[in-house]
Amino acid sequence: MFSAFDSAINFAEQLIYLAREEGHHPVIRLERNTMRVFVTWWTKEIKGIHNQDLILAEQTDKLFGRHSINVWSSELPAVSGGA
Repeated sequence: MFSAFDSAINFAEQLIYLAREEGHHPVIRLERNTMRVFVTWWTKEIKGIHNQDLILAEQTDKLFGRHSINVWSSELPAVSGGA
């Protein structure tokens, strides 16, 4: 949660820059009323989560200022390795 909507927008812009650098396209949702940003890293070509998605999620977490990530769930598709 952000203290101001401008801060949330700035965070989203930084995510967009990261995504462009990595050639990846996350789903980013900003909520003005709650000052929250929701980010989904997912690989369309494999219809699931790739190792690169996990790396980008961790970078997103660090960008937000946290250093932990908890993305594992029995509801998530299997992770695919690759080049």
